[in-house]
Amino acid sequence: MKITRLTIREYAESLAIAFVLAMIIRHYAVEAFRIPTSSMEPTLIGSEVGGDRILVSKFQYDLHPPQQWDVIVFKIDQHRINYYRAQIRPDDAIPHENGTVTYPGSADYVNYVKRLVGLPGQHIQVKNGDVFINGRISRKPDRVQNVLFVPVTSDELLKRRGVTFFQHWRRHNPGAITRSDGAVVLKGAAFQTECSLEYRPRIEDRVETDQKTTLAREADSRFNVVGDVRLAFHFRHLGGSGYLTGKLSENDTHYAFRLPLGKPGEPATLSCDGTVVRSASAGFDATGEQVLEFSNVDARVTLKVDDEMLIDFDETAPTEILADRIAALDEQTSAAQFGVDRCDVAVRDVRLWRDIFYTSPRIPHDFGVSRPQKLGDDEYFVMGDNSPNSFDSRHWGVIKQPHLIGEAFFVFWPITRWKFIN
Repeated sequence: MKITRLTIREYAESLAIAFVLAMIIRHYAVEAFRIPTSSMEPTLIGSEVGGDRILVSKFQYDLHPPQQWDVIVFKIDQHRINYYRAQIRPDDAIPHENGTVTYPGSADYVNYVKRLVGLPGQHIQVKNGDVFINGRISRKPDRVQNVLFVPVTSDELLKRRGVTFFQHWRRHNPGAITRSDGAVVLKGAAFQTECSLEYRPRIEDRVETDQKTTLAREADSRFNVVGDVRLAFHFRHLGGSGYLTGKLSENDTHYAFRLPLGKPGEPATLSCDGTVVRSASAGFDATGEQVLEFSNVDARVTLKVDDEMLIDFDETAPTEILADRIAALDEQTSAAQFGVDRCDVAVRDVRLWRDIFYTSPRIPHDFGVSRPQKLGDDEYFVMGDNSPNSFDSRHWGVIKQPHLIGEAFFVFWPITRWKFIN
């Protein structure tokens, strides 16, 4: 093809138009950002060199106001960050109750990414690892909760750690429990008694994707015990007439389910501290291999089989008084176990997750921790998913509406981590 002056002009015009469109899109619609730190792990993996690359919708909040639990990108004054990190504390800087700092000179802004947890007009406080809004625990929607679950144990994790299943799961009545071909067989029918397995290690707020944080906190011995957990496994009824059982304990509260097997028409039940508090609306009949999920998160207890909700118990949402009582305990505890009563069941792919546990800050600033933080009409409260290693609103207070850049909605690099962000 002969290159003429007209052809060169056409190429130049096309490139100019493409450049202008790219600038318009970048300025008004979508922009790419890199995650430089580990403060949002495991949701977003951060690194100064190879962190996740994300896309941010810059017009989303022109269509609707920000929603609680969104992952957002915003700008914050670098001088304010330095002030609360005590790197630079000029004598003429004036801190305010909401965390903002007044000082002479121009602002130098940097971009941050965090999860939005507090909205304008709310009273927010972090207590015992949970977020309280206006004095009540704030529950996360399922799409967010599923992202924030941190794996505690699974077959893959046990293999990676070089330990066996029974090293992490203690057998009660060991003669009735065996393991072969990747499955655990519980023989309650033959023994006509209850046999169960209990998770041995402490359930703590470790973030294993962030080795630096893990090692630092191991040295300080400051891991928190987490009572909000989810237990799941595949099961198959092998024979006998009895129950598949499970228990989740958080301090002095114990939730237990009994799922009838070989008892047509009998419903599943949930008890709290030995008293039945809820029964399923219909009888349960086992059909081949099924998946059970039992969780106690944000004061809501659920029992599902094959994603069908059998029991949903949420009448115990704690007040701040209960949260204060729990926080005052000398030692907090949690436990998870499952088993059978007078029937035989094969169980495989046992998994345990914990909820995110929001910790207190490690420096003297504790916005929204030691006391509630009242948010103004244009103020937002944000925290990182990797709570013990996140420098966020607990340390430096609120962010203002004009400083919101947009909502993070997609990880586009590396390709192996392509996903929409919840």
